Amino acid sequence: MIEAVEIITRNKDGATKPFFCLGSDGNHYFVKGLNATYRGMIAEMVTYQLALALEIPIPEATVMHVDEYLIESDSSLIHELGAGPVFASRKLPFAVDARYENVISGAPLIPRRIALLDKWVRNNDRQGSSLGVRSNMLVCTQTNGLYAIDHNLAFDPDWSEDEWRDGHIASKLVDGCEFDIAEAAWLRDTVERVCNNLGDVYDAVP
Repeated sequence: MIEAVEIITRNKDGATKPFFCLGSDGNHYFVKGLNATYRGMIAEMVTYQLALALEIPIPEATVMHVDEYLIESDSSLIHELGAGPVFASRKLPFAVDARYENVISGAPLIPRRIALLDKWVRNNDRQGSSLGVRSNMLVCTQTNGLYAIDHNLAFDPDWSEDEWRDGHIASKLVDGCEFDIAEAAWLRDTVERVCNNLGDVYDAVP
C-alpha cells in the first residue's frame, strides 16, 4: 500500500475539497478521507473498478495509508482526512476541468459511456450545461481526452432517473440515441461479466 509522505495543500474546489499529497511512490495524488466519509471512499473505489471495466479513462486510483504522525498536530487533518486507509486519485498532467463544450464537441463514445456508468451506479453528481457548471470530468489539454473523476456520491439511494436525464452533462448522448450494434453488444457483455464477478470489485476495497 502506498504511504502518504507529505500533505502539501488542500484543493479549494469540490464539495469534499480533497487533499493534495505526495505518495511514497513519488507521485502526487488527490486524496479523500473522512471528508468524503467511509461510504464515499468505498463508492469511489468501486466505481473506479467499474469504470476500468467499461474502458472509461479515469485517473489511476489506489488506497493510500496516512500515518498518524502526519496529522496529529493539526485538528482539521484529524477530523477531515484521518489516519489509516484513504482513497487516492493520481494527478493527471496537463488536465483541467472539462466544460460542456469539451463533452459535446468531440466523439461521443467516452461521454456516452460515462453517462451510462453514472446511470449504473446511481450517480447524479455530474451535472452540466452551456452555462459552465462543473462537470466532474477532466480534459487533457494536449490530447483533448476526457477523464471521469469524483464518484463519492455514487450509489445514491435517492437517485432519480429523471434528474439524470434532465441534468447529466452527457445524458443526451444516451437517451433516445441509437447505439452502434457492436458497441451495444460489448457493453451488454461487459456489464454481465462484471456482475458475475463482483467479488473481484469488492476485493479492491480494504
